[in-house]
Amino acid sequence: MSGFWMWAKDALLMTAFLMVLSLLVPPLRTIVFALFGKVFTPIGGAMLESLFRWAVYVMKIYWRYAWIIIRSLTTPKKRLFKSLEDEKSN
Repeated sequence: MSGFWMWAKDALLMTAFLMVLSLLVPPLRTIVFALFGKVFTPIGGAMLESLFRWAVYVMKIYWRYAWIIIRSLTTPKKRLFKSLEDEKSN
């Protein structure tokens, strides 16, 4: 394994150990729950809201361009490209 993956594995194990330790010690548990309740939950909600707005925006653009392509493929050629005879008769 390369050095990065060894470091990542060590960091993950250390994080898991610290999480278990913080949940076993009652004062640390109250600090962790307060931190998640007051800080991380609103931040996560704001991130999900911005992600949802971005996804809706992208889907609107996608459907707009898809509709333009479908409309241009189904429109008769005579309506798109008028001939000289059509202009003379009008």
